[in-house]
Amino acid sequence: PEPVASTHKPIALDVSRTTEGGERNLSGGDFLTTARAANDVAITVRGSKKTAFTCHMHLTPTSLGDSKVMSAWRPGSSAQLAVATEKDGSGLLILYDLAAKPTPRATATHNLGPGQPIKLDWSPDGYTLAIMQQGVGIFLWDVSVPGPPLRLAPSITCAATFSMWSKRFQQLAIGTSGGKVIIFNKPQGVMQLHEKKGKHGAAVTCGDWTDDNRLGLASGTRVKICKPLSETGAQWESHSKFKLSGMMSRVPKKFMESGAPKLLSFSLSFPPFVAVCIGDNYMLVFGTNTASNVDEDVGLTFP
Repeated sequence: PEPVASTHKPIALDVSRTTEGGERNLSGGDFLTTARAANDVAITVRGSKKTAFTCHMHLTPTSLGDSKVMSAWRPGSSAQLAVATEKDGSGLLILYDLAAKPTPRATATHNLGPGQPIKLDWSPDGYTLAIMQQGVGIFLWDVSVPGPPLRLAPSITCAATFSMWSKRFQQLAIGTSGGKVIIFNKPQGVMQLHEKKGKHGAAVTCGDWTDDNRLGLASGTRVKICKPLSETGAQWESHSKFKLSGMMSRVPKKFMESGAPKLLSFSLSFPPFVAVCIGDNYMLVFGTNTASNVDEDVGLTFP
């Protein structure tokens, strides 16, 4: 963009009035302003149009109900979209094909029974959907096999509060209301319960996987990150532990009662940073480097 001419007369700072420590004592007229700072309207630069938005499908409460809707694109496919919602008191799982001719359509619909779906996630190979239904448990749907989704160990997963597939293997991480950590290995059909080393003191509410297959989980009191899990026979060995209560002690008091963490996400760097959202209005960001064998309970906070 062309430079914008400033109507403000440049101000020469009087650098003679400094303190012994080198700090500058600024008076009211010493602040420098730019033309951009003086504008009431933001300067916007628009380039040439690159793409045009096209609506392929419009889903409304008429077909999906009035509750919260979750959706997830199938890995490896830009045309298949899974949607989970609650309508008329029952959980619905729908797979849409946006490439269908002449118009996009639902290729499969399953009624999961009473309960609100609260989590929807594809396995990394794009063949299996994991659907977590509040107070009911976890369903697994193999889209390549005809038939409805199957409940995964309902006596165990009925207490599930979190679930997420690994980015590398067919391993489903499950956290429960009692703070238990479970790794379900789909090819082996094995559920591995990490009773001691991975257990939390409160309900596991969120988590994330790194590219090297480390799992991070957060509860109301702490974050735990394990060492890379093997494809088979995975055993939790802690890499880092962080007490959220120590970090929250530096947070303004009004955020202290924001509730349990709602989101945990790793950065792509190595060793990764981890961001944890507390309630709706606060985020903690801290490093996971434990090369010194000391867990650093420090980080950045963003309101």
